[in-house]
Amino acid sequence: MTKNKKWIALFLAPGVLIFAYIFLTSIVVLLGTSFTDWAIGKDMSFVGLKNYITLFTEDKTYIESIKTHLFGLCFSLQFTYRLA
Repeated sequence: MTKNKKWIALFLAPGVLIFAYIFLTSIVVLLGTSFTDWAIGKDMSFVGLKNYITLFTEDKTYIESIKTHLFGLCFSLQFTYRLA
């Protein structure tokens, strides 16, 4: 049985490593670009936390969507727990 587990791990390892590489690379790139002011056709400029400050203080649509999402999440959890 131990021999089979080694072969299973050997065959699964490349796929898992490729998936992890693609997943982690995309997260790092997205996190890096979130600190820039960049549009297609324009140069990328670093703005630091300005994007996040604007998002949480000035963007009323974002704050309202978070409230709506949390309300829906709480409602669906309560409904699911009571149904089960």
